[in-house]
Amino acid sequence: MNSCDIQNNKPNRLRSLFHRKELILALWGIFFFVFLTAAVYVGSDIFQPIDPWPELIAEPTGLDFGKVSPGTLYGKIKLQNPSKVPIQILSAMKSCACTDIVIPQEEIPPGGWKEIEVTFETGVRPGLSGGNIVVAYVPVCENARQAQYLTIPVSAEVIDEDTLEPIDLPPLRKNDIHQDQ
Repeated sequence: MNSCDIQNNKPNRLRSLFHRKELILALWGIFFFVFLTAAVYVGSDIFQPIDPWPELIAEPTGLDFGKVSPGTLYGKIKLQNPSKVPIQILSAMKSCACTDIVIPQEEIPPGGWKEIEVTFETGVRPGLSGGNIVVAYVPVCENARQAQYLTIPVSAEVIDEDTLEPIDLPPLRKNDIHQDQ
C-alpha cells in the first residue's frame, strides 16, 4: 500500500461515519414525525368515541289515530337530530302489512329534522289495531358503530259505524221547541 491509499482511506471512513449519523438522524426525524402526527390524530375528534351516542327523536313519539271508521289513515312523524353530527337513516321496518312508510333518503343534519310519511290501513274489524315502525340509523362519522333503532308505535281503535253509541241528550221541553210562524 502506498501513502496515497492510506490517506484516501481515512476520508472514506469519515464519510461512512458521517452517513451513518445522517441515517440515524433521518430515522429519528421520521419516527418523531410519525409519532407527532399520530398524537395529533388521536387528539382530534375523528378518532374519539361518540359519547353519548346520538339519538334520533320522534315527534310525536307514537302515532295514535284514536277512534276511527274503517279505512285508510295518513300521518306524519318528525324525526329530529339533536346531536352535533349528521345522522343517516338506514331503513325503516314495519311490524304489520297494514302500514306503509316513506322515509327521507338524505342525512338529517345536526339540529335538523326530516319527516316520515305513514299510511295505515285499519281493516274492517272493530277493535284496537296497530303495529310498530322501527327506524335504523347511524351517525355519519368515521367511527360509527352498529346501527341504533328507534321504535314508533302506530295505533287506532276501529269502530263499526252500525254500532255507534247514541249521544245522550237532555229531554226536550215545550218551551225549547221553536216554530217558525
